[in-house]
Amino acid sequence: MEVALVSTVLKVLGTKLAPLALKELSSKAGVARDIQELQDLVEEINNWLQTVGDKGRSSKWLKKLKEVVYDAEDLVHEFHIEAEKQDIEITGGKNTLVKYFITKPKATVTEFKIAHKIKKIKNRFDEIVKGRSDYSTIANSMPVDYPVQHTRKTIGEVPLYTIVDETTIFGRDQAKNQIISELIETDSQQKIVSVIGLGGSGKTTLAKLVFNDGNIIKHFEVVLWVHVSREFAVEKLVEKLFKAIAGDMSDHPPLQHVSRTISDKLVGKRFLAVLDDVWTEDRVEWEQFMVHLKSGAPGSSILLTTRSRKVAEAVDSSYAYNLPFLSKEDSWKVFQQCFGIALKALDPEFLQTGKEIVEKCGGVPLAIKVIAGVLHGIKGIEEWRSICDSNLLDVQDDEHRVFACLSLSFVHLPDHLKPCFLHCSIFPRGYVINRRHLISQWIAHGFVPTNQARQAEDVGIGYFDSLLKVGFLQDHVQIWSTRGEVTCKMHDLVHDLARQILRDEFVSEIETNKQIKRCRYLSLTSCTGKLDNKLCGKVRALYGCGPELEFDKTMNKQCCVRTIILKYITADSLPLFVSKFEYLGYLEISDVNCEALPEALSRCWNLQALHVLNCSRLAVVPESIGKLKKLRTLELNGVSSIKSLPQSIGDCDNLRRLYLEECRGIEDIPNSLGKLENLRILSIVDCVSLQKLPPSDSFGKLLNLQTITFNLCYNLRNLPQCMTSLIHLESVDLGYCFQLVELPEGMGNLRNLKVLNLKKCKKLRGLPAGCGKLTRLQQLSLFVIGDSAKHARISELGNLDKLDGELQIKNIRYVKDPGDTDKVCLKKKNGIRKLSLDWYSRWEDQPNDMEEELSLNMEKELHLLDSLEPPSKIEKLRIRGYRGSQLPRWMAKQSDSCGPADDTHIVMQRNPSEFSHLTELVLDNLPNLEHLGELVELPLVKILKLKRLPKLVELLTTTTGEEGVEVLCRFHHVSTLVIIDCPKLVVKPYFPPSLQRLTLEGNNMQLVSSGCFFHPRHHHASHAHGDESSSSSYFADETGTHLERLELRRLTGSSSGWEVLQHLTGLHTLEIYMCTDLTHLPESIHCPTTLCKLMIIRCDNLRVLPDWLVELKSLQSLNIDSCDALQQLPEQIGELSSLQHLHIISMPFLTCLPESMQHLTSLRTLNLCRCNALTQLPEWLGELSVLQQLWLQGCRDLTSLPQSIQRLTALEDLLISYNPDLVRRCREGVGEDWHLVSHIRTLTLRD
Repeated sequence: MEVALVSTVLKVLGTKLAPLALKELSSKAGVARDIQELQDLVEEINNWLQTVGDKGRSSKWLKKLKEVVYDAEDLVHEFHIEAEKQDIEITGGKNTLVKYFITKPKATVTEFKIAHKIKKIKNRFDEIVKGRSDYSTIANSMPVDYPVQHTRKTIGEVPLYTIVDETTIFGRDQAKNQIISELIETDSQQKIVSVIGLGGSGKTTLAKLVFNDGNIIKHFEVVLWVHVSREFAVEKLVEKLFKAIAGDMSDHPPLQHVSRTISDKLVGKRFLAVLDDVWTEDRVEWEQFMVHLKSGAPGSSILLTTRSRKVAEAVDSSYAYNLPFLSKEDSWKVFQQCFGIALKALDPEFLQTGKEIVEKCGGVPLAIKVIAGVLHGIKGIEEWRSICDSNLLDVQDDEHRVFACLSLSFVHLPDHLKPCFLHCSIFPRGYVINRRHLISQWIAHGFVPTNQARQAEDVGIGYFDSLLKVGFLQDHVQIWSTRGEVTCKMHDLVHDLARQILRDEFVSEIETNKQIKRCRYLSLTSCTGKLDNKLCGKVRALYGCGPELEFDKTMNKQCCVRTIILKYITADSLPLFVSKFEYLGYLEISDVNCEALPEALSRCWNLQALHVLNCSRLAVVPESIGKLKKLRTLELNGVSSIKSLPQSIGDCDNLRRLYLEECRGIEDIPNSLGKLENLRILSIVDCVSLQKLPPSDSFGKLLNLQTITFNLCYNLRNLPQCMTSLIHLESVDLGYCFQLVELPEGMGNLRNLKVLNLKKCKKLRGLPAGCGKLTRLQQLSLFVIGDSAKHARISELGNLDKLDGELQIKNIRYVKDPGDTDKVCLKKKNGIRKLSLDWYSRWEDQPNDMEEELSLNMEKELHLLDSLEPPSKIEKLRIRGYRGSQLPRWMAKQSDSCGPADDTHIVMQRNPSEFSHLTELVLDNLPNLEHLGELVELPLVKILKLKRLPKLVELLTTTTGEEGVEVLCRFHHVSTLVIIDCPKLVVKPYFPPSLQRLTLEGNNMQLVSSGCFFHPRHHHASHAHGDESSSSSYFADETGTHLERLELRRLTGSSSGWEVLQHLTGLHTLEIYMCTDLTHLPESIHCPTTLCKLMIIRCDNLRVLPDWLVELKSLQSLNIDSCDALQQLPEQIGELSSLQHLHIISMPFLTCLPESMQHLTSLRTLNLCRCNALTQLPEWLGELSVLQQLWLQGCRDLTSLPQSIQRLTALEDLLISYNPDLVRRCREGVGEDWHLVSHIRTLTLRD
């Protein structure tokens, strides 16, 4: 691979030499001829190298050649920058003559130095070329070079990607089914299932298949994915687990908070945790981590992937599965799928050679995919045969074979992609790579040409996609589709390959002195030494993370470094870094507590991309930033203290992309923005203080803008009218601009617009007339029908036939001509997956009952809804505010029976399969709908929500055949059912057996009334005769075992009718919220023996908790919140032997804790909040030996802590708030009770 690497560097050098020969500075310095001769030598030696070929091992001659090529490229880089600087200094601005005489002496010195360096490098090149004659003989005698051991272990980051396309996976069905069977097999113990396999064999892919399987999703309440990687650091892994649960680690909360959140989220829930890529064989470390996964319900499982059987044994796996290699047939299927349809057009000779190559891949999916990606770009059979015959593939060891396939793929990678790939070596293993950032780095290094007609960033996207296609990048994810945020990762083996190719050009530890003089890529994730001249002399890319990163102040300025990425360094170090790397092209600063960007930044004349991320204290961007004439990209993300950008930003003539995200202090954008004529992307996201934009005379000059994003700018009220003249616009994202009232008139002029995101623009009165001209529009999340002539009519939607994704149509009541809806043709817009049909803009817009009755036209209402038929592949559908009394024809099926006089039956038959993709149906605020009996079959609906349907009388969950026999469950996949304020509704004959989560809220009188909520189901002839007492049961026998969560909210009436709880034998969670008529808990609550979590919240008249509550032996979490009438806890609460979390909030009459609480030996969390009558904590508190968290909030009459708190050795987190006396007593070093709490790791005191 050494030749491939040298050839790559030669190609880069040749590309950069060509334009340099034409520079005026070349002539002035008298080196134009030298440059031309050097270019000829580069081309000659590269052609010769490719003829000789790569025999695997390096040689001294190759190393010397590589060194001189690198040095030549560094010199060319310096020459190019100096030439550009001279051009700008002499010709730019006013007083050109004066500038000329000032700069001329300096330029002459520079020309002399560069001329000397170029002649010297050319002489070195001549010497190297003379020594090439012996290379072929030497190289031919060398054996194959096997890969060395993996490089230094580094911690990765949590992957965001668990979705996998099952159609692209072959040969893993049996493995998937076997593992799923092991995971969901009924067992009270926590299971650990391990998948063991070679790197690249598909362990992670198999885990993703299992993770996304419907049986897994149905069986487990919580599913989590954590990428572990090689270094098993418990605290890091706990943070990853927290991120998988909470979705955010931006605030870096303390470990105690992290641990508590994990426990709270998992308590009482059956979970599956996938731990991907585990390496540790240390049982102690494993047990320390597993402590955080102990709070789940029985039946929870862990799926672990690893390369080592010893790991599976160390974690006491319940079941270990050895992942086999793919068969020849499945290997060929993987190759065909990765190569693409072009394979079918190849001659038989190609196919035969391809099969031979695939066979040499040994059934390893990663190797096959990468080889397929490379062969796809090779057109000649000779090259195919060359790969097939390569001795790199003739190895017996499986792991070496995989690495050999990857190495061969690199050799045959197109030359322009090789340096792009190798650059990725600077990222730590498992790093989530941002595509925008990566491409900016490639541009800074000169890997992507900037002198073409296409934008360099667009060319870079092509390079990125090519690396994805060959498998060198993977886990491609698009996060915010309208902003084009794309991320990826590298497989560990591919990551190892990049570092192995670079060999001693890559350094990850400062102490590795042997290779320092050749270091070109420096990646420091932990650092104990200093950056100095010796280390940084030839470095081109630097990744540095951690406050320990020190900088030698005596270090000279470096001209080779193109990219610097700094994370978590000290604020004092930042100016030093910037001042020493003035030729820098890309700078990324992340999580640094600096208050201002250093002035030295303005001297980084070559800087093309500046990314400042999560520097929350940063308040100042210096005015001198306008001196950065080559700046192409500026990003400020998470810079919450900054108030404004400097006016000099308009002097950054070359700026093409400006990103401001989570800069919540920014109030306006400088008027000088209008000077940025090259600006292509203006993205402002989550800048909540932003209220106004530059005026039209400034904003309107941005004629090259292609993308405008003002997402989450809550206070932005108006957009400049001139925006409609920006004819190159392709994307406008205004999502979550809550105060936005109108869009500029003339939006129809933006004929190139593909994206118009208006999601959650709640105050938008309507879309401007003419929007129907936006025929290229693909995304339109919201269409608001206005009430004036300046607004677009709904008929304009008919022209937008390319729409896909999500669409909400609001204010349908404003449609004056029902014929307009006939022109919409929603049914033909097959790309729409989520549709909301809303008659009103907001809840408060609805008319009162009198206005409703006067304005209601049933025939018109039905016509409107009939005309808005969704496409057949719709997945989520909501209808809100419809005032008709019957279903539209597309929701109803044929009925031959006769109903009441006011119940008109629909006779049009719809193919039942046409809604076969619908998974969620919401019917909200349909005041006149009485029946759903004619509803078409919806076989895949999983979520059904019925809200505010005052006249709806029944929900039929089965269809019936002859003689009244039930033949089909209508909603046999419904797992979540929400019923809110449906006072007349009854469910017949029973709730769907698949139901797992049920919410009943508000006035559902018939549903919860005594004697009606549950009747045992009888199977006898009464079904055929309409016997209500037996046929209207609400739960089939099996339903009670499947229902896991029940939420009862705002129910009226006493506890009668709650007998249903005694039949819910599988219930895990019960929430009772704002049931103000409830005076005591019904005894049926203690019947679900599996109940793990009980929440009783804001039940104001609940006066007592019954003694039988202690019979809930599986209860792990009890939350009593704002039940003001409660005066005490059950005396025998200590018998809840499984209780781990107890939250008592706002019990103003609680005077003491029951003595039996000392027997809660499993209690880990005790939260006492606003218990103002509680005057002391008992001494027996010290008996709670496993208590980890104690929160005392607003318990103002507590005067001291018990002495026994010193015995709580497991206590890690103590919070005391809103009790000044107790806070004073616990002050560090001075409080009377400090000695009682000094052993607690996290003590939080708030007055």
